[in-house]
Amino acid sequence: MKKLSIDNALNQGYESFKKFGAPLVIFTILLFIIGFIFGYYSPSEVEQYYGLSQVIFSILLGILSLIYLQLTLNAVHHKRFKAEHLLISPIRIIYMILLLVLFLFPIFILGMVSSIPMSLIVILPLIIAYLVFTNIYLSQAKYFILDKGYNPLQAIKASFSIMKGNGIRFILFNVCLMTINVLGLLCFLVGYLITAPLTETIKAQLYQNLSS
Repeated sequence: MKKLSIDNALNQGYESFKKFGAPLVIFTILLFIIGFIFGYYSPSEVEQYYGLSQVIFSILLGILSLIYLQLTLNAVHHKRFKAEHLLISPIRIIYMILLLVLFLFPIFILGMVSSIPMSLIVILPLIIAYLVFTNIYLSQAKYFILDKGYNPLQAIKASFSIMKGNGIRFILFNVCLMTINVLGLLCFLVGYLITAPLTETIKAQLYQNLSS
């Protein structure tokens, strides 16, 4: 088990971003523009197409998010950008969808149970505990799928293995990243277009440090 080093992740992630993060900044701006267009587009005159447009937006955003994640891994692997980096293996996309289903299924079951009178008092703490657990110990699963091609169960097992014993440090690590992003938002939101891809690169660097 490797000890999570916040300093190493921050410093190495910053260096990786400085040298290989330009595509991430461009991609962040692209995501911002797409989100703005779909967020403010209201097809009142074609209301029947509104639901379809939201489905298309969700699928597009999901694919772009995976590409974005792939670009962060390329940055920490010190790879220069190539057009082929915009392509992700279909099997890895399927694995990512299955991983999401596995994460959401327990919440769905707990949500169904919470409909029973008075059960929410017990169920709500369980949901919170589950979300904390997954966001800490299973946080690296997505990287194992995209980087190494693990299936969801392998990725979950690998993530738990490298995060075991690093829970408190990981929380402090995320507090540091939140602080960086808040500073970016305070710079008239423009700074966030830099701090957002920077912090995502630092997250990928953390994965790289713990899994190597």
